[in-house]
Amino acid sequence: MFFGCESGEFFCLDFSGSLKWRFRSKRAMTSSPAMGNGIVVVGSTDYNVYALDANTGWAVWKTRTQKPVVSSPALTDKAAFIGSADGSLYSLDLRSGKLLWKFDTGDQVASSPAVYKSGVYFGSVDGFVYCVDIITGKLRGKFKTDGAVISSPAVADDVVYIGSTDHKLYALTA
Repeated sequence: MFFGCESGEFFCLDFSGSLKWRFRSKRAMTSSPAMGNGIVVVGSTDYNVYALDANTGWAVWKTRTQKPVVSSPALTDKAAFIGSADGSLYSLDLRSGKLLWKFDTGDQVASSPAVYKSGVYFGSVDGFVYCVDIITGKLRGKFKTDGAVISSPAVADDVVYIGSTDHKLYALTA
């Protein structure tokens, strides 16, 4: 089990609840982690996205954004997608942390992205729900709500479900 804390510590516990390893960042780690290919990816309010070896907790890489990261990552076998309070969604190479592309919304991205087919879906405090191309990061579509979109999308049967601070749940065609 992997989880972070307000203290900046990030833990891995085995199934008995015993500590397997611990990692420390400079600030809170409130992002939920995602794991793929033996790597755990998590954001931190110290402006960094960390990739940790799932077995040892050693930092494989870290990539700095311009503001805190509270969004949780979505992973494919090649990339990590994560939002930042700097208003951008980042696509990072899963092995190296190298920036593949960055999509700017103009306002905070606290929403955790969802990957579906060839798109990455997420919301922004600017009130839009976005879909960007998974490879290029180019805008494929956006939908305006009447409030900030800080919730995270769920996708099922070609429909993207996402809530807004306008107190509405939206069902958008993927």
